[in-house]
Amino acid sequence: MIIQLDQKNKEQAKQILHIQLAAYQMEAEQIGYQDLPPLKETVKDVCK
Repeated sequence: MIIQLDQKNKEQAKQILHIQLAAYQMEAEQIGYQDLPPLKETVKDVCK
């Protein structure tokens, strides 16, 4: 089932960020570059 998330909802934004950081951290490790912009985002950034 697919549900639409509301990134302006702070709790949902936290969950989105948690998944985002995990995914980009794996990518950063694979390519050997830890300075990817998505790794620096905050809940406030996701809520925009």
